[in-house]
Amino acid sequence: MTNSKPLAVVWTPGCFGHFILGIIELQKNNIKYHVNEISSHDIPSSIKQIHNREPTQEETTTHHAIFSYFPNSHRFLPKIFHYIKFFNELPSYENFPKFNIKELSNKCKNKREHFYKTIVTHIWLNKVNEPKNVYKLNMTELFLNTDKFIVTLENILQEKLLDRTKVFIENKKQLNLPIFQQYENLIYKTKNYVLNNKEKNLENVEDYFKCLLLADIIDYKQEMYTKFLKNYNGQELTTTSDVNKIFS
Repeated sequence: MTNSKPLAVVWTPGCFGHFILGIIELQKNNIKYHVNEISSHDIPSSIKQIHNREPTQEETTTHHAIFSYFPNSHRFLPKIFHYIKFFNELPSYENFPKFNIKELSNKCKNKREHFYKTIVTHIWLNKVNEPKNVYKLNMTELFLNTDKFIVTLENILQEKLLDRTKVFIENKKQLNLPIFQQYENLIYKTKNYVLNNKEKNLENVEDYFKCLLLADIIDYKQEMYTKFLKNYNGQELTTTSDVNKIFS
């Protein structure tokens, strides 16, 4: 990569686009901010932002576009980060209306059934579209292999990251790590309990996370989604056995 083209950052909500913009500004400009206190959104940026849409061919021709994303293995995670950031909470069947999520048209017997069916319907077919002619930045590496994340950034920028930039990256990682770990535990460990018919208590898992678990188990399969619509009637899911009954 040469330095002849200006940089651009491409992202969808919850994929840390402002964080990448902040990294670039801290790296390339003498911004007088204390990296232990600064938020990504507090750093002004003159870099082109391509937010919540795919870049045009002209944009990828005239810019070095960095695409920050979570892969399909973590495709529901940006929703969590987006809700936490803008609402400071996740949707639940108690506060659901304020999130303005598309409602399911069929009749539901209670608020919990309506909430679960609406959320799962809203997200189960969600897929990550990777734009063409961009530099891909897999955000799971921020949490799973920070050294690799930094090397990828350095290769894109063609320069070593400054110490203060690395501190900024580490602070952001630690701030969001508990949410990432909760998601990983749910989608991978708990899902394995379900698939292997093993018992695990779900009483302390938030309803929104249970919806994500159901959507991930459905995994783009229409027959599984149909079973969910037929068999979920608003019952509480207190164990993985309750989840298994939905898809039996």
